[in-house]
Amino acid sequence: MPDDPLKAAQRKVATSPWKGMDFGQWQLTPKASSTEGESPQGQDKGPVLVPFSERPVIPVIFVPGVMASNLYHTKMKKSVWQPPNVDWQGMCHTLGSLFKYLFKSAEERKEELDPDQTEVYRDGQITADAAESQDVLHERGWGTMMRTAYHPFMAKLQTVLNSAFPLFGIPGPWWQEGGLGLMDPPAASGGEPVSEQDVRDLAGFRFEVWGGGYNWLRSNVDSAIELIERLEKELPDYYSQPGRSLLARTDDGKIPILLVTHSMGGIVARAMSNLLTEGSVEGRLMQYSGSSTLEILGVAHTALPALGAPTLYVNMRRGYGGITGVFLSRDAEDFVAIAHRVQATFELLPTKKYKNGEPWLFVSPNCGQCPVMEDCPEKDKRAVQGTPANSLALPTKKGPFEDIYKRGDAFGLIPDHNLHLTEPEKRKSEFEPAELEQIRGRIDRDLDKAEAFHDALAGYYHTPTYAYWKEVGEVPAGDKADENTSEAQEDYYSYGDVVWQGPAVNPDDPASAPRDSPQQPLKDSGKGVMVHGAAPLDSYDFDRRKRWRFCASFVPGDATVDQRSGSAPKESGNVTAMNHADLAPVRKRIREEEEAKVKSYDHQDICNDKSVQWYACYCIAKLVAKNKERIHAAKE
Repeated sequence: MPDDPLKAAQRKVATSPWKGMDFGQWQLTPKASSTEGESPQGQDKGPVLVPFSERPVIPVIFVPGVMASNLYHTKMKKSVWQPPNVDWQGMCHTLGSLFKYLFKSAEERKEELDPDQTEVYRDGQITADAAESQDVLHERGWGTMMRTAYHPFMAKLQTVLNSAFPLFGIPGPWWQEGGLGLMDPPAASGGEPVSEQDVRDLAGFRFEVWGGGYNWLRSNVDSAIELIERLEKELPDYYSQPGRSLLARTDDGKIPILLVTHSMGGIVARAMSNLLTEGSVEGRLMQYSGSSTLEILGVAHTALPALGAPTLYVNMRRGYGGITGVFLSRDAEDFVAIAHRVQATFELLPTKKYKNGEPWLFVSPNCGQCPVMEDCPEKDKRAVQGTPANSLALPTKKGPFEDIYKRGDAFGLIPDHNLHLTEPEKRKSEFEPAELEQIRGRIDRDLDKAEAFHDALAGYYHTPTYAYWKEVGEVPAGDKADENTSEAQEDYYSYGDVVWQGPAVNPDDPASAPRDSPQQPLKDSGKGVMVHGAAPLDSYDFDRRKRWRFCASFVPGDATVDQRSGSAPKESGNVTAMNHADLAPVRKRIREEEEAKVKSYDHQDICNDKSVQWYACYCIAKLVAKNKERIHAAKE
């Protein structure tokens, strides 16, 4: 089939001196094309794309989730982390990496994923229908992050936002009356509809999407500062090149940017806003050095773990599951070796405000629904109903840092019997007591920093902010699927409460919790099973030893971030919040237009959900409308 001449011309424009500008299409006659010479695209036949305007550019910075940015080891001189891309293009790389990681020891993984020896890797693969060359997209940071989870979303944003009135004052299909762009937001969210004037205001600017990958092995504050400094340098450098559009400016001469985030990228964005906000901010993280040239116009969060996620506690005690576990951690040994020095890991733990400060970690013979001592398979996704009977319930009023994360007994985040996992190059028997005490002191200091970070960001959101979260799972009995999607709702439960099912611990005497000792060794599988005594881990004779195992405890969510954390921003007065159920009308409209059910996605791939893409475009349209009077073209 012959190539579409317009697409061919667009590809040539993408590598021409006019790349990044707006074009109109004219069809030259054979006579004109033969007498007037070549078109700007280097051809003398077919459509000619002529620059007809130069709208000021507002950069849209997409900040991805944890582990979704590519990393490069500065001493090894090689890429050490690229998230597995789940498509045919990435299959060979994924299978090759899978084979290598199957044989990597915890020590090798720790050496490669060193926060002090790694930086963002910019040359990852790019696949996106953004009508621009890969060189241009690499310059804008698209190669810093996971391709399949984010590039289609980023390309969609750039295409839709720049099609408001692309030519002759005619709005693109997405923004036309009856199109998705003018659908009203859910009434429950308090969001305002997008008006025709909003669309015209949107058309006054050009939007170019940038990748905001960051080193997720470092603290979120470090990542925020790194991203601010990178944008302060790269944005002016990029747009000062010949043929590039002019950057928009605010009234006070700053570069306006819009932040769109996924998962922990939202925490990085909140830190950026906190650092850049002028004047006094309660619990400020720190004052950003110097006067920034950037101004954040607004933020659109997707799947933000605003109050942390119990998943991090689970991972620290038994590693990841599925294919991610092969790449990052098969069990606690792998995970602790890396995560104990990843400050962002501690910052993702549930905060003091998670579940309104009520207990979420239990030690009990009963998980709440399962019969006493009966195994509770995780696939059943049974949720805790209230407080399990005869249980140790944490945290108490002291908060999770003292009651859970710093505990040395069997149920702590990194219990004493797992401290040796922080240095996998040594056997447990080789550690002196003083060495283990030093390790405990270092971990506690990092936990103190994480607690201070939580306190500084508690309830803080940029003004204005939009937030989207997914909480499928809470559906009427007998109605287990969204009629507009093709997946069952229960596929997207997330960890809420965590239960160690086994012999009870006296709630009035937390010191009675089991600890490792020569007389009573505490055996830990690193996969969610512990035995106190001489019996083997795989023994099921409860009369001869003490045995605890994780009991599944799930609440509605997106398979990672649960509704308690994801919905927290709606309590802030400057946040417009929407959830998955709110966007059912959008999914219904998409289903009607495409004559097919809309595929729903879990946490990692949520940006490929078409209703989430609608949400992001809606947010940007409203954020521009709120700021239009303050933004103008920069003076040359």
